[in-house]
Amino acid sequence: MIIPPPKDGYIHTRAESAKLTALCGKSVFIEFTDGSDAAGFLHIATLATRTECLIFDNRRIIGYYLETPTCRVFFKKSHVKHIKEY
Repeated sequence: MIIPPPKDGYIHTRAESAKLTALCGKSVFIEFTDGSDAAGFLHIATLATRTECLIFDNRRIIGYYLETPTCRVFFKKSHVKHIKEY
């Protein structure tokens, strides 16, 4: 049996969260489980974005990242304690 690729272009994995994916591209405020917090634009992290090398697969979801004015904060769904649209 051949499984067709997803319509949104991403290969969904266990690292994905439906709630976080729905907020991608929006400005959010996140409280992390270690007590820190951050605000910025939420994006899906793939291996290509994580390593900044386009020879890697840019379709498999491996986590998320927050684009802030000064840096990118990479994290997994399990690191998020609370998230809200900002």
